[in-house]
Amino acid sequence: MPLNQVCYGYKLNETAEQGKFSLIYLLDFYRNSEQPEKFLTKFFTNLAGTLTLQQQIIAGKTEEHISTSWEPALSQYKQIRRQYLLYPDFK
Repeated sequence: MPLNQVCYGYKLNETAEQGKFSLIYLLDFYRNSEQPEKFLTKFFTNLAGTLTLQQQIIAGKTEEHISTSWEPALSQYKQIRRQYLLYPDFK
């Protein structure tokens, strides 16, 4: 990137709701990408753990739809982890 060039972006620490995970920035960056085919790489898939998130993004699913799709597995995980918690779970 050349020096002295204006760059645009989000200050996520100032715009994100504290303690809340959000996909809105990822979805926004993908939708506005000039090369969407290069946006979701194998590295992205490895970080996500499966192709599901990538497929949902390409299909134009909303943040709410994507996070709702995680609920069954997330509930199961929370049930399993409950037996290992040393302190009360935060809600």
